[in-house]
Amino acid sequence: MNCVNCNTKVENPNAMTQCPHCNHENQDWYFSCENNILLVDMILCKVSAYRHLLINSQYALIPASTILFITYILLELFYKYQSNILHKQEQELNFEDVQKQTIDITLTLLSQIVTIYIISLIIFRKLQHQQMIIGLILSQFGRLAIIMFVIWGHQPFYKQMASLSIIMSEWTTIRSLCEYKNEWLKSGIVIILTILLRYFLNNSITIL
Repeated sequence: MNCVNCNTKVENPNAMTQCPHCNHENQDWYFSCENNILLVDMILCKVSAYRHLLINSQYALIPASTILFITYILLELFYKYQSNILHKQEQELNFEDVQKQTIDITLTLLSQIVTIYIISLIIFRKLQHQQMIIGLILSQFGRLAIIMFVIWGHQPFYKQMASLSIIMSEWTTIRSLCEYKNEWLKSGIVIILTILLRYFLNNSITIL
């Protein structure tokens, strides 16, 4: 177990005792909190919440991350279908189109996750692969804002808000797995390079 405050491995783990490295009164207080508090702290991008999930509870997240990944794909597919109805006034659902769109959405989502993963791998060299992959999948929860598109209409504000939420949660994921002293600098470099690379790739695809 690691202390969620300083990300230092504790030799004698006890979640509710003082950390010998940073002297915080609790090494991981989330073990005594309700899940609602943990969820709110994740939305607020608190590094301690991500460290609790990715380091101290990582094995329990494998099924959850798989379910979330499938949920993201289904939500994106539903959003595209709703957009077609709104703009084209077409309600017929073609199975081949759905299959093609599902593949495109899956590849797009995977490419976004792999992009930030590769950049992190280059910068950090020593990387906890399973924790990073699970963290990057969880960090895409901003895509759940698609539900707001369906309820309140296709407003650009919601899309921008979802994109910002994804970037912030990706940044927090990387920070949570960094060493305490370098977490701001290294994670910031990763996020900036990721944004630039994604922008370049999106423009290249648009031109082609």
